[in-house]
Amino acid sequence: MSTEPTPPVLLNLSPETLNRHAKSAKIWGIVSILIGIAAIAVPGLFSLGIEIFVGTLLLVAGLTQVFAAFGSLGSRHWFLALLIGLLTTAVGVMFLTNPLKGILTLTALLGIFFLVSGFFRLIYSFQLTSGGSKGVSIFNAIITLVLGGLVLGGWPESSPFILGIFLGIDLIFFGLFLLTYSCTCNQLQNENNQ
Repeated sequence: MSTEPTPPVLLNLSPETLNRHAKSAKIWGIVSILIGIAAIAVPGLFSLGIEIFVGTLLLVAGLTQVFAAFGSLGSRHWFLALLIGLLTTAVGVMFLTNPLKGILTLTALLGIFFLVSGFFRLIYSFQLTSGGSKGVSIFNAIITLVLGGLVLGGWPESSPFILGIFLGIDLIFFGLFLLTYSCTCNQLQNENNQ
């Protein structure tokens, strides 16, 4: 019978899974920070790039839905699916033909996203048990909430640049949280190996 104590695990994860989470969090933390720095360096370009990307996605999704609706012609809700597809296509076309309106819309949505995301990140933060990553996670949640308030408070005048700048700031802080989480996972692993 073995007398070795069972090593503690974070969130009921095995040491192997914990190691994978640590590596993944480190990689995505670095990627998030780098993208955040790029967004702050060229906010107008980043805002336009996001707007064009979202417009293209909406256009493709809308056209796909339109073709799917015609493919199900005669079914019970084919006309409703067609209307949704046409609406999505129209929004995609509007984004691509009028980038400034698209940026204004996305900026408002980003402000709302920051507020909702910050709220859920705050709830998640209070569920963490480790000290270092918990503090950074709470700070990250508060920053996200503040960014949401600032985005909506400066809308629409600051929309062309605020989208890229604030998204960059949020990505940097989220990347820092992921790096701290990675360090916490590694620290737990080292304690378990001793």
